[in-house]
Amino acid sequence: MQSQTPLSNQQDPEIEPESYSLDQMMERLKERGHEEGELVTRADGSQALKIKKRKRRSEQPQKEAAKRQQKIRLFQLGLAFSLFCGLVATAAGLLFYYNSTGYRESIRTKISQWTGADVDITEFSVTPNTARCATMNLSWPAGNHLRTLQITRPSAQLNILGFLTNQWGGNAVVATNGKLIFGKGQEDAPKSAPNKEKPSAFPFSFENYRIEKLDVIGFEQAQQPWLTISGTEVSLVKTDAGSQTRFVGGKVNILAFQPMHLDRASIDFTTGQMIIDQARFKPEPNASGSLELSNNINLYGAKTTDLNLSMKHFPLEILLGEGVETIMSGFVDTNPEALNCLLRFTPGSYDSYNIQLGFVGSSLTPLTLCGFPFFSDLSRELQDQDYVNRFHFADRVEGELIRDAKILTLRSLHLEKKGQFIIKGDISVTDGKIVGQLDVGLQGALLTQNHINPMMLDLFPRNTGGYQWCKITLGGTPTSPEDNFNDQIKAILDKSPDKPTAPPTDSAPLNVEDELDAQ
Repeated sequence: MQSQTPLSNQQDPEIEPESYSLDQMMERLKERGHEEGELVTRADGSQALKIKKRKRRSEQPQKEAAKRQQKIRLFQLGLAFSLFCGLVATAAGLLFYYNSTGYRESIRTKISQWTGADVDITEFSVTPNTARCATMNLSWPAGNHLRTLQITRPSAQLNILGFLTNQWGGNAVVATNGKLIFGKGQEDAPKSAPNKEKPSAFPFSFENYRIEKLDVIGFEQAQQPWLTISGTEVSLVKTDAGSQTRFVGGKVNILAFQPMHLDRASIDFTTGQMIIDQARFKPEPNASGSLELSNNINLYGAKTTDLNLSMKHFPLEILLGEGVETIMSGFVDTNPEALNCLLRFTPGSYDSYNIQLGFVGSSLTPLTLCGFPFFSDLSRELQDQDYVNRFHFADRVEGELIRDAKILTLRSLHLEKKGQFIIKGDISVTDGKIVGQLDVGLQGALLTQNHINPMMLDLFPRNTGGYQWCKITLGGTPTSPEDNFNDQIKAILDKSPDKPTAPPTDSAPLNVEDELDAQ
């Protein structure tokens, strides 16, 4: 049996041996040839393997990516620097341009085309985020209702994009003070109007234009102003149809009316039209009562305009006017059943106004009729202090206020305290003179009490609905009202069989009970 050589002693030709002899090494070097190197003989006869240097790999992903990223950063940095320099140069050029006389003139022209006014601007200056001027004055021709608008220290915060593109915009243009004067436009005088091609186009892109304290003054001719609104805050807001003006606060004085407070108003302006969405007035800034106006006004039409008028807990004496509050005062509401509750007028003419207002009593306070001498006479004869110089009516108050520039009329009055006292009739005030007649009713049982002078039944002869009635004629002035009730007392005394001696004119008022006791 033939013996086998162990596997570990057999060498695989594919496997490199662990060690070589010198001859084997030289032999292997010769076999590699030029692939891995070249065997050369030095000058001293020794041999060496000359190996060619291999070129490094041209593609190294990590280092190539880093180089590419560095180039991008350098490019971005250069671009940013170029843009910054461009912006600085542009801003400097724009600043120079915006502060030039030519640009100021272009701003003036834009505002003039938008408003139809002649515009004057002083101390105009622009910075990258602000535009301001010392004053801006607008004036209109004599044919317009608007006369002048003076604005003090208007300024605007500009956004950067608007500054760079010359399309100015931002939150608001704000001015500290302003003064608006308007009056009746002269018929034959020239008129101006905004640009007809774009009547609603704003010259800038600000959200609103605000004056913190504006005084509004209205003149009829060259006389005293018929309207002043002091210290109101006004904002002009862009709308699709044109512009809306909003007023907040301010004291209102109207010729021949008592002062009141403007709570808020919202008015839309379109070409030739003023649309009053709501104008709310209060007797005092924090009062609960209010008077509201609403409707459209054709500013340049010859026809009259009717404004809807409504009241809630509003003092009637404000509408009665200065001085007339001495005869009537109290809070009233609009009568929902009244045919007319309106303010009628012709735009531009103060003397044309006419108020027709049906009213009823308010739940806040009773209505008081006062000042007429017959109240004190009734107090004396009825021995009741409730009638001294005035009487408060809380159960039923109805009437109609009709007023124009010359005549004030309180018509169809019905003032009642149930079971005691009723007054019906009309009161007018013309040129400071009172004219009117009242039907005064006293509950019949009051006149039949033992302590009541029987003569009172002669003064109140008519009996209707459980009341005895007397007709009283009014006269005098609001500050010194008069009536003929005492004359009626004298007439009854004159009819007595034993006529008493008339008291001297400078004596105390006639006491009917004392005269009858003297008979």
